[in-house]
Amino acid sequence: MKNIISKKTFLFLSLMACSTASYAASFDCSKANASYEKIICSDNVLNRMDEALSNNYLAVMNSNRSQKVKDLLKKDQIAWLNKRNACSEYSCIRSLYEWRVDEICERYGSSSEKLSCISTQDISRQINKERETSRQEVNSNRRPKNEVIQELENKYSSEISRLGFSKTQLASPIYVYFASNYSRYSTLQEYLSLMLDMPSIKSMSKIDNGGYFGFRIKVTGKPSTGFLFHEEDGELYLNGLVAGDDFIEVVTTDQANQLTSTFYYYAALVLDKNNAKL
Repeated sequence: MKNIISKKTFLFLSLMACSTASYAASFDCSKANASYEKIICSDNVLNRMDEALSNNYLAVMNSNRSQKVKDLLKKDQIAWLNKRNACSEYSCIRSLYEWRVDEICERYGSSSEKLSCISTQDISRQINKERETSRQEVNSNRRPKNEVIQELENKYSSEISRLGFSKTQLASPIYVYFASNYSRYSTLQEYLSLMLDMPSIKSMSKIDNGGYFGFRIKVTGKPSTGFLFHEEDGELYLNGLVAGDDFIEVVTTDQANQLTSTFYYYAALVLDKNNAKL
């Protein structure tokens, strides 16, 4: 079957073969028309991979490698581009880039070209570094988490005292399970204070019957939710979720991890709303 090579493919190859400038995306995102172009331009990771692919291609094509190696790379790259251009879903494009970015230098480059190559690990490290820098910049203008929690404790102390929990229960630390370990998150009173500051909250009530212990909250437009705990030696262990009138206890490790993620998520909503460091 004859390969169909688009004009964009030829343009991509000619740009990579002739340019010696710093690597750049293989097409102008402001002029993206094809489905695959729009998908790549809309995603930061794919953007980086596309730039790395161009960089790695140039590293080999502008090197002292034999013409035979360069001709093979060009031929294989045309075939790869046809595969990529036929993709209409993110997962398809992502999987093609993930192996091709590294393959160019591993398969066609020598040790000298590999020094100029950008690997998928390099991309991940750079993105994580930028995310961490951004997070630190955001947090530098935020309030300490403990300060926010203390403020909410003071604000909702009367509401919490009317729920019916004992002072011992309110002071009990909550432990959550995640990644094969239990870790302390907060006291019950601290977490209740956060939940009482949930947007559009209508009510909160104590659960302490039939072997179940915890609390239920009702938010406007949503069924009741909440959390259940196992009490042991003055400590509370997160072990269940309230869903409307049902109590759902976790059984598997995956369920425990998902429960903890939900528990964190609700707290993070309130902390973020109050400009706390996360």
